[in-house]
Amino acid sequence: MVQTNWFVITGGPGSGITTLVKAMKEHGYTIKAEVARNLILKAKKEGKNLQEYTRSKQFEYDVFEQKVENESKFNTNKVLFFDRGLPDSIAYFKLAGIKTESVKYISGFRSYRKIFWLAPLDDWIPDDVRGGARQETSEEAKVIGEEIYKAYQEAGYQVDVNLIIVPVMSVEERLHFILNNIK
Repeated sequence: MVQTNWFVITGGPGSGITTLVKAMKEHGYTIKAEVARNLILKAKKEGKNLQEYTRSKQFEYDVFEQKVENESKFNTNKVLFFDRGLPDSIAYFKLAGIKTESVKYISGFRSYRKIFWLAPLDDWIPDDVRGGARQETSEEAKVIGEEIYKAYQEAGYQVDVNLIIVPVMSVEERLHFILNNIK
Protein backbone atom coordinates (compact mmCIF):
# COMPACT_ATOMS: atom_id res chain seq x y z
CA MET A 1 0.00 0.00 0.00
CA VAL A 2 1.29 3.45 -0.93
CA GLN A 3 0.83 6.12 1.73
CA THR A 4 -0.17 9.36 0.03
CA ASN A 5 -0.11 12.96 1.16
CA TRP A 6 -3.75 13.26 0.07
CA PHE A 7 -6.82 14.22 2.05
CA VAL A 8 -10.46 13.46 1.28
CA ILE A 9 -13.47 15.65 1.95
CA THR A 10 -16.57 13.46 1.93
CA GLY A 11 -20.02 12.92 3.39
CA GLY A 12 -23.52 12.39 2.17
CA PRO A 13 -25.12 14.47 -0.57
CA GLY A 14 -26.10 17.86 0.80
CA SER A 15 -23.50 17.85 3.60
CA GLY A 16 -21.76 20.95 2.27
CA ILE A 17 -18.83 19.32 0.47
CA THR A 18 -19.07 21.45 -2.68
CA THR A 19 -19.30 24.70 -0.71
CA LEU A 20 -16.38 23.72 1.53
CA VAL A 21 -14.05 22.62 -1.29
CA LYS A 22 -14.86 25.84 -3.15
CA ALA A 23 -13.79 27.82 -0.06
CA MET A 24 -10.63 25.72 0.24
CA LYS A 25 -9.81 26.40 -3.41
CA GLU A 26 -10.33 30.13 -2.83
CA HIS A 27 -7.77 29.85 0.01
CA GLY A 28 -5.22 28.36 -2.40
CA TYR A 29 -5.55 24.64 -1.71
CA THR A 30 -5.36 22.14 -4.56
CA ILE A 31 -8.73 20.44 -4.92
CA LYS A 32 -9.48 17.49 -7.18
CA ALA A 33 -13.08 17.71 -8.36
CA GLU A 34 -15.81 15.19 -7.66
CA VAL A 35 -16.02 12.77 -10.57
CA ALA A 36 -19.72 11.95 -10.16
CA ARG A 37 -20.78 15.59 -10.32
CA ASN A 38 -18.80 16.07 -13.54
CA LEU A 39 -20.34 12.94 -15.10
CA ILE A 40 -23.84 14.09 -14.09
CA LEU A 41 -23.34 17.57 -15.52
CA LYS A 42 -21.99 16.03 -18.74
CA ALA A 43 -24.99 13.69 -18.99
CA LYS A 44 -27.32 16.63 -18.35
CA LYS A 45 -25.75 18.55 -21.26
CA GLU A 46 -26.17 15.46 -23.47
CA GLY A 47 -29.88 15.35 -22.60
CA LYS A 48 -29.72 11.99 -20.79
CA ASN A 49 -32.41 11.03 -18.30
CA LEU A 50 -30.53 11.83 -15.08
CA GLN A 51 -32.79 9.78 -12.81
CA GLU A 52 -32.18 6.72 -14.99
CA TYR A 53 -28.46 7.29 -15.51
CA THR A 54 -27.51 8.19 -11.91
CA ARG A 55 -29.39 5.19 -10.53
CA SER A 56 -27.79 2.74 -12.97
CA LYS A 57 -24.99 0.32 -12.20
CA GLN A 58 -23.18 1.68 -15.26
CA PHE A 59 -23.02 5.11 -13.62
CA GLU A 60 -21.31 3.65 -10.54
CA TYR A 61 -18.81 1.79 -12.74
CA ASP A 62 -18.16 4.99 -14.74
CA VAL A 63 -17.54 7.01 -11.57
CA PHE A 64 -15.17 4.45 -10.06
CA GLU A 65 -13.25 3.94 -13.30
CA GLN A 66 -12.76 7.69 -13.69
CA LYS A 67 -11.64 8.07 -10.05
CA VAL A 68 -9.03 5.33 -10.45
CA GLU A 69 -7.78 6.83 -13.70
CA ASN A 70 -7.57 10.32 -12.18
CA GLU A 71 -5.74 9.20 -9.04
CA SER A 72 -3.17 7.27 -11.06
CA LYS A 73 -2.03 10.58 -12.60
CA PHE A 74 -1.31 12.43 -9.34
CA ASN A 75 1.93 12.65 -7.36
CA THR A 76 1.37 10.79 -4.08
CA ASN A 77 3.80 13.11 -2.25
CA LYS A 78 1.96 16.31 -3.16
CA VAL A 79 -0.66 17.65 -0.74
CA LEU A 80 -4.01 17.29 -2.49
CA PHE A 81 -7.60 17.44 -1.33
CA PHE A 82 -10.12 15.19 -3.06
CA ASP A 83 -13.81 15.91 -3.29
CA ARG A 84 -14.62 12.27 -2.43
CA GLY A 85 -12.24 9.32 -2.52
CA LEU A 86 -12.22 5.78 -3.86
CA PRO A 87 -13.88 4.21 -0.78
CA ASP A 88 -16.97 6.37 -1.42
CA SER A 89 -17.61 3.96 -4.28
CA ILE A 90 -17.82 1.06 -1.82
CA ALA A 91 -20.94 2.70 -0.37
CA TYR A 92 -22.43 3.55 -3.74
CA PHE A 93 -21.76 0.05 -5.10
CA LYS A 94 -23.46 -1.50 -2.05
CA LEU A 95 -26.47 0.76 -2.43
CA ALA A 96 -26.70 -0.13 -6.15
CA GLY A 97 -26.53 -3.86 -5.40
CA ILE A 98 -23.08 -4.27 -6.97
CA LYS A 99 -20.43 -6.53 -5.45
CA THR A 100 -17.75 -4.46 -3.71
CA GLU A 101 -14.75 -6.81 -3.67
CA SER A 102 -12.97 -5.21 -6.64
CA VAL A 103 -13.60 -1.69 -5.34
CA LYS A 104 -12.22 -2.63 -1.91
CA TYR A 105 -9.19 -4.28 -3.49
CA ILE A 106 -8.34 -1.33 -5.76
CA SER A 107 -9.06 1.18 -2.97
CA GLY A 108 -6.40 -0.58 -0.91
CA PHE A 109 -3.55 0.29 -3.31
CA ARG A 110 -3.16 3.76 -1.80
CA SER A 111 -3.90 5.23 1.61
CA TYR A 112 -5.11 8.77 2.15
CA ARG A 113 -3.56 10.72 5.02
CA LYS A 114 -6.91 11.68 6.49
CA ILE A 115 -10.57 11.53 5.64
CA PHE A 116 -12.83 14.41 6.64
CA TRP A 117 -16.45 13.25 6.77
CA LEU A 118 -18.89 16.16 6.87
CA ALA A 119 -21.85 15.78 9.19
CA PRO A 120 -25.18 16.30 7.39
CA LEU A 121 -26.54 19.82 7.32
CA ASP A 122 -29.92 20.54 8.84
CA ASP A 123 -31.03 22.78 5.98
CA TRP A 124 -30.57 20.27 3.15
CA ILE A 125 -32.16 21.46 -0.10
CA PRO A 126 -32.37 19.10 -3.09
CA ASP A 127 -30.40 20.23 -6.12
CA ASP A 128 -33.42 19.87 -8.39
CA VAL A 129 -34.83 22.87 -6.52
CA ARG A 130 -31.50 24.70 -6.93
CA GLY A 131 -30.69 23.39 -10.43
CA GLY A 132 -27.60 21.36 -9.47
CA ALA A 133 -26.40 17.80 -9.96
CA ARG A 134 -27.86 16.04 -6.92
CA GLN A 135 -30.64 13.49 -7.53
CA GLU A 136 -31.23 12.06 -4.02
CA THR A 137 -34.03 12.73 -1.57
CA SER A 138 -33.02 13.94 1.89
CA GLU A 139 -33.64 10.45 3.32
CA GLU A 140 -31.52 8.83 0.58
CA ALA A 141 -28.79 11.40 1.25
CA LYS A 142 -28.76 10.46 4.94
CA VAL A 143 -28.44 6.74 4.16
CA ILE A 144 -25.69 7.41 1.60
CA GLY A 145 -23.77 9.54 4.12
CA GLU A 146 -23.93 6.77 6.73
CA GLU A 147 -22.82 4.16 4.19
CA ILE A 148 -19.89 6.33 3.10
CA TYR A 149 -18.78 6.67 6.72
CA LYS A 150 -18.96 2.88 7.17
CA ALA A 151 -17.10 2.33 3.87
CA TYR A 152 -14.09 4.27 5.11
CA GLN A 153 -14.10 2.25 8.32
CA GLU A 154 -14.24 -0.96 6.24
CA ALA A 155 -11.29 0.38 4.24
CA GLY A 156 -9.25 0.59 7.46
CA TYR A 157 -9.62 4.22 8.47
CA GLN A 158 -10.03 4.77 12.20
CA VAL A 159 -12.41 7.24 13.81
CA ASP A 160 -10.60 10.21 15.38
CA VAL A 161 -7.25 9.00 14.00
CA ASN A 162 -7.52 9.34 10.23
CA LEU A 163 -11.33 9.41 9.85
CA ILE A 164 -12.41 12.75 11.26
CA ILE A 165 -16.02 13.87 11.66
CA VAL A 166 -16.42 17.53 10.73
CA PRO A 167 -19.36 18.90 12.71
CA VAL A 168 -22.01 21.24 11.36
CA MET A 169 -20.70 24.80 11.58
CA SER A 170 -20.05 27.68 9.21
CA VAL A 171 -17.96 27.11 6.10
CA GLU A 172 -15.08 29.14 7.55
CA GLU A 173 -15.24 27.19 10.82
CA ARG A 174 -15.22 23.90 8.92
CA LEU A 175 -12.25 25.09 6.88
CA HIS A 176 -10.30 26.01 10.04
CA PHE A 177 -11.31 22.72 11.69
CA ILE A 178 -9.86 20.76 8.76
CA LEU A 179 -6.69 22.86 8.57
CA ASN A 180 -6.12 22.38 12.31
CA ASN A 181 -6.44 18.60 11.82
CA ILE A 182 -3.96 18.24 8.95
CA LYS A 183 -0.97 19.45 10.92
